[in-house]
Amino acid sequence: MKTKRNLPGFLLLLAAAGIFSGCAQTTANTVESATPRAQISPEQMRKVTTDSSLGRAVVPVMLSTGKADDGSTFKVQIQVQNQTRSTAYVNYRVDWFDAQGMALPGYNPPMKPLAIEGGEIKSIAAVAPSPKAVDFRFTFLERKGD
Repeated sequence: MKTKRNLPGFLLLLAAAGIFSGCAQTTANTVESATPRAQISPEQMRKVTTDSSLGRAVVPVMLSTGKADDGSTFKVQIQVQNQTRSTAYVNYRVDWFDAQGMALPGYNPPMKPLAIEGGEIKSIAAVAPSPKAVDFRFTFLERKGD
C-alpha cells in the first residue's frame, strides 16, 4: 500500500524532471509561403561527410547559384537544416575555384560561425571574391567550446 501513496509524488517528480530537462533543448518551427515568388534554380549537390557529429546537425537541403548584382560575379546560396533537437554550433567557409579548378590565388577564406537551432533551416549566401571564380565548396566544421 505504501507504493500507492508514493506514486503521485513519484509521478510529480518524474514530470518535473522531464520539464526541466526539456528546457535545455531548443527547436525551431518555420513558416514560409506555399507559393513562393522567388525563382530558385536548384543545383545538384554532392555531399561528403567525414564528421559524424555533424551528420544530422548540418544537412544540405537546397543549393542554388546565380550572379551577384554586378552581373559578372558568381554567387551561391545553400540551405542547411539541423535535424536534431539541439542547437548546433559550427564554423563554415566557402572555398572558390577558377575555370581550371584551382583555388583562387591570394584568397584565404575565413571561417565564419553559425548557430542553427534544432529543426531550423538556415540559408547561407556567399558572393565570390572575384569574377574569375566559377566554382565553390562549402566546408562545415564542429565548433569546439560552445
